[in-house]
Amino acid sequence: MRRIVNAGVALAVALPLMAAYAGTASAHELHAFLWTGPLPFLPALLLGIGEGLQTFTTGASVKIECESLKLHGFILPGSTKVLPLKGQYTNCTALGGPAIVSPVEFELGAEEWLTISGKPIVITVPGAGCSIKIKNGGLNKTLKRVSIFPKATDLLLSLLVGNVDSESSGGECGAVGIQEGGFFTGFVLLKADSAGILGWH
Repeated sequence: MRRIVNAGVALAVALPLMAAYAGTASAHELHAFLWTGPLPFLPALLLGIGEGLQTFTTGASVKIECESLKLHGFILPGSTKVLPLKGQYTNCTALGGPAIVSPVEFELGAEEWLTISGKPIVITVPGAGCSIKIKNGGLNKTLKRVSIFPKATDLLLSLLVGNVDSESSGGECGAVGIQEGGFFTGFVLLKADSAGILGWH
């Protein structure tokens, strides 16, 4: 049977439910209201698109700038405290030349934090002959601060994530070893496929 989704009706149904969540929860949560036809318990695809320039600055003041960021993940109907996301930075530059960033894995917390999960993020700068590694876990866990702004049916993430530890191979990437105090900046628009509505409070 063909499914017809009316965005106005969806919002009219979802907004009172979101208000009810806000009145009963004692801590922040991420919510998904999904319309998946006859299978309402299937997860929906999450898509995150970077808006504007994405940057990472190391503790040695080496700045990596990327024009594009695409993230993806899945979310089930209802509430969650953590969203796992995977993705890729592209069209990146550092130290006056191209930079290559390995695939990334993040965990987004409803309490507005970000964890670097999965494999370490490796940033290679071929022209400078050096690289930077952002390790997973450890001090790079529940990093502050991600600001979450509900925006109609989507969520806008404002990243000003500080105290990120990285490791340099040396040379123009900075002294060999651990560099403390790096930070991410950028904006990401997160949306749910399948005519879903994302919420947060």
